[in-house]
Amino acid sequence: VDIISCFVFTTLVARLHARATQQNKKLKRTVYGTFEADSAAIMADANLDALLEQQKQKGEVVKKLKTDGVTGAELTAALDELGAVKKQILPILEAQYNAETDAAKKEALATRVRGYMDKKQQKIFDKQRKKMKKAAAAAASAEKDVAGNGDGGEKKLTKKQLAKLERKRKKEAAIAAKKAAGGNAKGGKQGAASAKGGPTVHFSWTENAPKPLISFIGSSLSSTSSPNFEATLQGAQKPTFKTSAGQNLRGDFEIARAIAPDLYPEAARASIDELVKFAESAGKSPEALSAALGTANAYLETRTFLADGSTALTLADIAVFVVLDAHGIKNALDDLSVSIPYLVRWYTMCRGDKAFTSANGKLSNIAKRARLSAKAAAKTDNYQELEGAVMGKVVTRFPPEPSGYLHIGHVKAALLNEFYARKYKGKLIIRFDDTNPSKEKAEFENSILADLATLGIKPDKVTHTSDSFDKIADFARQLIKQGDAYMDDTPQLQMQEERLNCINSVHRSQPKEETLKLFEALLKGEKKAQKFCLRARMNMQDGNACLRDPVFFRYNSLPHHKTGTKYKAYPTYDFACPIVDSIEGVTHAMRTNEYRQRIPQNMWVVDKLKLRKYRIQEFGRLNFEYTLMSKRKLTKLVSSGEVEGWNDPRFPTVRGMIRRGVQLPVLREFILSQGFSERLVTMKWDKYWSSNKKYLEPRARRFMAIAKNTAVTLKLTNVPDGLISLQVPVHPKDKSMGTRPFFLSNDLWIEQGDAQSIKEGEEITLMQWGNAIIDKVVLSDTGAVASLEGRSNPDGDVKKTERKICFVAKSPDNVAVDLVNFDFLINKPKLDEEDELEDVLTSKDHPTRVSTRMIGEPAMRHIKQDQIVQIMRRGMTRCDQPLATTGDVSTSAIQLFVIPDGKRQAMSDMATGAESFKRRV
Repeated sequence: VDIISCFVFTTLVARLHARATQQNKKLKRTVYGTFEADSAAIMADANLDALLEQQKQKGEVVKKLKTDGVTGAELTAALDELGAVKKQILPILEAQYNAETDAAKKEALATRVRGYMDKKQQKIFDKQRKKMKKAAAAAASAEKDVAGNGDGGEKKLTKKQLAKLERKRKKEAAIAAKKAAGGNAKGGKQGAASAKGGPTVHFSWTENAPKPLISFIGSSLSSTSSPNFEATLQGAQKPTFKTSAGQNLRGDFEIARAIAPDLYPEAARASIDELVKFAESAGKSPEALSAALGTANAYLETRTFLADGSTALTLADIAVFVVLDAHGIKNALDDLSVSIPYLVRWYTMCRGDKAFTSANGKLSNIAKRARLSAKAAAKTDNYQELEGAVMGKVVTRFPPEPSGYLHIGHVKAALLNEFYARKYKGKLIIRFDDTNPSKEKAEFENSILADLATLGIKPDKVTHTSDSFDKIADFARQLIKQGDAYMDDTPQLQMQEERLNCINSVHRSQPKEETLKLFEALLKGEKKAQKFCLRARMNMQDGNACLRDPVFFRYNSLPHHKTGTKYKAYPTYDFACPIVDSIEGVTHAMRTNEYRQRIPQNMWVVDKLKLRKYRIQEFGRLNFEYTLMSKRKLTKLVSSGEVEGWNDPRFPTVRGMIRRGVQLPVLREFILSQGFSERLVTMKWDKYWSSNKKYLEPRARRFMAIAKNTAVTLKLTNVPDGLISLQVPVHPKDKSMGTRPFFLSNDLWIEQGDAQSIKEGEEITLMQWGNAIIDKVVLSDTGAVASLEGRSNPDGDVKKTERKICFVAKSPDNVAVDLVNFDFLINKPKLDEEDELEDVLTSKDHPTRVSTRMIGEPAMRHIKQDQIVQIMRRGMTRCDQPLATTGDVSTSAIQLFVIPDGKRQAMSDMATGAESFKRRV
């Protein structure tokens, strides 16, 4: 819509005033009494006194900093605090100015008000004053004609007219005073809607669907609620919301009234409802919008907020703002400030609050993420169906052994079990297979539950195999009585040899009575039975070695982490698993196909014990190049000190991967995309890391940092001494993410690599500043660049330069940053059975962890732990350790872990060869 062309209608002054008069008749105004006006004025004066005292204190702080020569972030923060106080003072002074009737006092107040305004506000304010003076002169002339003392034939005002004027004056004074007091009391309760807790507003993720902007801005400004906003609907549907009382609401304004009742005050509801209808009709056509602009401008000439009697923002202001903003009025403010100054003043006031300006971007991001999630979910809809699955009846289980931390191989099994349980609206059981006290710890169990929660996996039930130890022992007795098991004390190595060669044990023909007696002794831990184990009597001649009389029970004297010393003998996984699967109601047991030969053994147990049957679903194991999955090998690396622990960023554990910068939505989509493929493949990491980077690109804030040991000085001779502070976007493509303070000076740090590529006389671009011409390149004795000298060229074209250079201005507020790179722990893509771990460790050739000290810009001191940021031209990083705020902060450094980008077919951006590693270092 061409907004400017629509404003031709507004030049018809007579029509505008007629519309304004008609609109004012429709919108009833609340008349405040004298007592109400006086009390509000007293409150406003008290607030003003307190703010003026704050201004004085903040001003003294700024003055002292400047006197002491302090610059940089500390001075900027002090100036920002002073500016914030001034912004709170301005509306109170404006209210006093509007309420003042004495001409001399009003003029003095005008000077004071202008002192708190920026140049743009002053321009609008001066135009309004000029117009008001003309109106006052015209009124004085008219009064002279109609109100005299009778000597010149002039007529006096009647008592009724005088009373009406007095009521109007008191009413305007009350509104102005209440606005000053109430507006300031509302303080800074602005910002985005909380994403934590509370009910949820659902809206469509479709790009052209209506967004709940009134509700979102209202919840940001409201002091009563902070609902979630979630994009879950498809098509151009209206937003929906379910109240705590169970009422279903539909439509943006209907929802806004419920979640922001303080912005929908009872006294002004009729006015707000009519203004919302006014806003809706204004957005229907250019002609309607043009007429609405004129009407609203005339309406705002004598008031700050739209709703009748309101002293603060209401849903009416939000609704009208949303319509005007959607039609691009912000792009024509300078042209409109003459024709509709009062509306421009109101619109600028609203835009001064981030709740108004950031709402559209935040809701768009929520919708975008929902579309991406829906796209990922659509991919998983192609997964094969579970055989025999009944909607609402499917029960799956994930049975980790609490003998280590979850790694990416376990994650696939956990996610698949969870996916199918949810797809069929069934249940997911997390069952700890705690049948071996020699390896298991409560530490591992707790870590597994925490990691599953991190992955977003919420089980319907958590159980332990140990919960069923007594029942499992009873089933063992049943096998013995049926003649399907016997006790055997054959030494372990001999037993392995006999099973391999299909040789029966000497105890295989053991009588049932003797077997049962020995088994009971084993359960009690009696010394005579400690060397025995319980074996199933299957078929020692079977081609499947798993059916050659496997062990089902064995002695273990170590205390169990959950049951203590209650039990002396424990079932094996092969015996316990089918029993517990059956009695816990599992319908589909999912397992990797490396255990395929154990399926007949599993079914043998179910058949012999006459247990409820279930289905087994197989999938291929997930392996990655240069990555250890063996718990035994991983434990060895932890014990030897090769890594710092199970959460080491070089480990494939969930905790290690998250520290490295793995994003859970990407990991989930990546693993689920593998589905139930039974192919056993060894994957490369590059595909995953590429997707990870694509996910992070629109979310990561940007900063600059320069390697300290090789940094080169660039001196700009035509730039004055001292630091220059400006605000730059934290993301070049998403202004809604905000800005960061960025410093310029005539003395800069740049990278040695950049310096070596620059020639004398070359024009370069200093990123986020502008162009500079390099006049001099000084080399050291070794041939490295020692320093550069040049001059700023503000008229240069950044599109015509070949080199775009990152830099950090020299400042006492610069931050120490440790940028940490990692390599693979092993130097072989896939280990063979005969490989010894010590022979394939990458650390034999070069370190697998290298830290580079960087000089970071001052804004980096606010980076929080786990925050993902991009160091420009270095890559994505995750903050593992933020800057210390206590102790000796002068020696503290931010620790950032470099996140691989997928461009190399490796888990890290460091070489697996020593020579290429040395070249990069």
